[in-house]
Amino acid sequence: MKLFVHAVQAGSLSAAGRVLGCSPVVASKRLSRLEGDLGVRLVQRSSRRLALTEEGALYFERCQRILAEVEEAEAAVGQGRQAARGLSRVSSPVALGRRWIGPALAALAAAHPGLTVQLSLSDAVVDLLDGGFDCAARIGGAEDSRLVARRLADNRRVICAAPAYLARRGLPATPAELAQHDCIVLNRSGGMPAEWTLRPRHDPQAPPPR
Repeated sequence: MKLFVHAVQAGSLSAAGRVLGCSPVVASKRLSRLEGDLGVRLVQRSSRRLALTEEGALYFERCQRILAEVEEAEAAVGQGRQAARGLSRVSSPVALGRRWIGPALAALAAAHPGLTVQLSLSDAVVDLLDGGFDCAARIGGAEDSRLVARRLADNRRVICAAPAYLARRGLPATPAELAQHDCIVLNRSGGMPAEWTLRPRHDPQAPPPR
């Protein structure tokens, strides 16, 4: 359709082919295929010019309107990509959200006045689909195969202890020795709130510290 319209406007298939990036031979074959699909001759060809047939003139008028509407539709979609609009709900762990995600979303909202952002802070692993969230910032990999994850940055974790505790209990030399120490660990389980729990070394139910 584009080739036909360009050919009529430019007066030749070779000119239309240059606009659309194809050779005169390819342009001629495409026009012939179009005429074959429609079952009518659209143009009378000569070495100098193209002359529209009666059916070709009717088709040319309709094609111009259709292609104009296509261009308008593509332009509207392009504007939507450049300027975000509507409501976006985001989930994030509390500390990560306060330190990094919140300021980033504030800058995003300032750049897109038509966008409203709701940030939900929770250390629980929230189900994005059931909770109605568009995306989430999480520490660790995505466990839900329905989601698409993209790595944003590295996250380095360290094990800390108070000097008084180390003076009393000693400094562990290997990670395995942590099993003999009192540790505060973060438990995560599905949609339940995260819990900080003290796991004394003598607790037989306590899992090995991570």
